[in-house]
Amino acid sequence: MLRCTALRALSTAAAASAKHKVAVIGSGNWGSVAAKMVAENTKKHPALFESEVRMWVFEETVPLSAGAWTSGAGTEALNAAAIQKAAKAFGSEVSSAAAADLLRAADKNNDGVATADELTAANAAAAKAGKGVTAKLTSIINSAHENVKYLPKIKLGDNVRAVPNLADAAKGADTLVIVTPHQFVEGALATMKPVIARDALAISLVKGMHVTPDGFHLISALVSSKLGVNCSVLMGANLATEVGLEQFSEATIGHRTAAEAERFHKLFNRPYFNVTPIQDVEGVEMCGTLKNVVALGAGFIDGLGLGNNSKAAIIRIGLMEMKGISTAFYPTVKAETYFESAGLADLVTTCYGGRNRKCAEAYARVGGGGKKVFDKIEAELLGGQKLQGVLTSDEVAEVLARRGLAKKFPLFN
Repeated sequence: MLRCTALRALSTAAAASAKHKVAVIGSGNWGSVAAKMVAENTKKHPALFESEVRMWVFEETVPLSAGAWTSGAGTEALNAAAIQKAAKAFGSEVSSAAAADLLRAADKNNDGVATADELTAANAAAAKAGKGVTAKLTSIINSAHENVKYLPKIKLGDNVRAVPNLADAAKGADTLVIVTPHQFVEGALATMKPVIARDALAISLVKGMHVTPDGFHLISALVSSKLGVNCSVLMGANLATEVGLEQFSEATIGHRTAAEAERFHKLFNRPYFNVTPIQDVEGVEMCGTLKNVVALGAGFIDGLGLGNNSKAAIIRIGLMEMKGISTAFYPTVKAETYFESAGLADLVTTCYGGRNRKCAEAYARVGGGGKKVFDKIEAELLGGQKLQGVLTSDEVAEVLARRGLAKKFPLFN
């Protein structure tokens, strides 16, 4: 009896002292920034977290660019030999003639060397013609510590490991950072469930939702139901590239328990990224999701050449409708949440500088044209990333119509 008690005590102590293993599920613009911050904080808190941060990367073959040139070549003076060396470092073979051709296209001063930026531009043009130097994105991230496609010229940290297989990335992790486009989340969760730690906690950075016959199914609820874990959310006025450049930003963590708040605050809070926890998962997540629809309206205002008065009206009406929709479906949402970074601040930022606003402006400037035109604009302006606002707009309008609330919230209808 005493032996069993002692063994249980030792097991409990070992579990309590075990370091948390972090996996970032997603590697786009915002996913890469999240991995950067998380990796900085796993190093800052070595008693709490394992240093390595695994980041799931959807494998792509991309043109060599940005810091990959100097990282692979080991020099900033990039001549033909350095081009070959950089290519070889990432698993590509380039002939002397092809390297010389690329250098000639990049060498603006005709001095036999080119900068990384000059080579990047020349290689991108060559890649379009099927002649560029390419490599697997995971190989570049793991060697150059930079996501050259979605977050160029920003170092992620040498403890971020890009993993192309989702199950391998999530295996054994007890701290899950979910940051994929919302239409892909459910499929990812099915792959993750068998391999994650049984006592895992998750946090969603995904701004989107699923629609069910009963109404909205938030991503945090989807994660909790599919994985059997508690899921917090992180939202706020934080355009990804600005956060990556360490320009001061804020965010809000919506959580259920104090333990979740403590872990995720330590995981994300940085001198340049101030995080405030609030016990309101649904309120924070609804703000982060619905503001993308309002941003489309702000973009249409810009594209139509209307002024600041019109945009201010859209923002005010949008905030009121966001609050009304949220409380209609989640009565426990806190009023103060709308004055946190996830609320008003995120709405204003997105309506002036976000991707949804940018694409909506371009759409209005060409006079509309339907889904095909919008899809083309999205592909041209976002380089492979997907907007959340358009899909969310359709989903919200569907739910409002089903509940007989469309007339009450005209901006979202």
